[in-house]
Amino acid sequence: MSPLQRRVKNVVRSLGDSFTVVGATRYGIFRVLSRGQALIYLPVATVDAATLPIRAAYVSFDDATALSDSVSWDGLALTVAKVVNARWRGEAVAKLLVLV
Repeated sequence: MSPLQRRVKNVVRSLGDSFTVVGATRYGIFRVLSRGQALIYLPVATVDAATLPIRAAYVSFDDATALSDSVSWDGLALTVAKVVNARWRGEAVAKLLVLV
C-alpha cells in the first residue's frame, strides 16, 4: 500500500459513515448526486426510474463492494449501480460507488 493509498484509506475510515454489505461493515463518504451528476455515470432510464435520490460513496481503493451488491446505510437499502476507480498518476487510490 502506497502512502497516498494509506492516507485516503485513513480519511475514509475516520470521516466516513459505516455501511454494511452482506453482513460486513465497511466505511464510505456519502453524498447525494444531482441529476446531471448521476447522468455522467448512469443511463437516463436508470436515473428517471430512481425512487430515492441517487447517492455516491467514496470508499478506499481496496474496498470489496462490487456491482449489484446491496448496501445498507442510514436505514436505507441501496444497490450499487456503478463502481468507478479513482486514480492519481496511474495508481488506484479510491473507488466511487454510485448507489440507487
